[in-house]
Amino acid sequence: MAMRSLLIVFLLVFLIPLTVNAMVISVQVQDVLNGRSSYLEFNKTSFVELDLDWENTGSLDCSAQLEAEMTDPLGKTRRMWSQKEALAPGDSALLRLYYMPPQSGGYRADLNLHYCDKVIPLKTFRFDFERPAMEELNVSETATTTESTIRFELEPGSDMKYIKIIPLDVPKTWIFEPASAENLAGGNKTSLVMRYEPVFWMPRNATFALVSDKGYKEVTVELRQADTTPWLNIILLSLLVISVVLNMVLYSRTRGGGRSDGNGEEKIVKHKSGE
Repeated sequence: MAMRSLLIVFLLVFLIPLTVNAMVISVQVQDVLNGRSSYLEFNKTSFVELDLDWENTGSLDCSAQLEAEMTDPLGKTRRMWSQKEALAPGDSALLRLYYMPPQSGGYRADLNLHYCDKVIPLKTFRFDFERPAMEELNVSETATTTESTIRFELEPGSDMKYIKIIPLDVPKTWIFEPASAENLAGGNKTSLVMRYEPVFWMPRNATFALVSDKGYKEVTVELRQADTTPWLNIILLSLLVISVVLNMVLYSRTRGGGRSDGNGEEKIVKHKSGE
């Protein structure tokens, strides 16, 4: 009996480790869409600024973009957008948008976050705005456009702490991201790129506000596709030159294929086999 008990203990001691080593632990991580904000800040000076800090706390790569639907004192609405940020899990970004109220009065702001394929309501609030009198901004500007970008070349007449480019009158369903720069030196050129997403592409006019600590200015830009005509002309001209050169070479070789006597008459030299 004692021998049988000892044998059972012996088998258990050796079989239990084998059983543990043979176990396979499988952990499945599910895709999680999640995020959080540490603060939402609202500022108004000569324009309105909204800042939202957003962190991707999920397990999916996501794009994040802040949207504000602004309702003015007359009941007209305008959607303003922050820049779009691509966030990997654990990444965070400061989403910032600007709005230029058209007049003094009471406004309502409805804030939403576009996060991956979701629209997340954030907050609705009201605010009063007193539009200040601003001087004409001394800045020269040019704009070049493609189907998705506007490049502004700015040259301020004096030093500026900042300049913001804010959509004023643009196609209502298109998305225009903000553009801004800080510490501009007078007389030096600064390049700013504004990205936009058209719903359906066609040439349009768009008006923007240039707002700075030195004043205010409105500019209208014709949105059009990138002009490829100069490059096309260069390519066609190059092909034409190559074609002319090749024809001249071919003609020269053809003219030199025969032999001529001293009188300049061409003679054909024939060779007969066996001679």
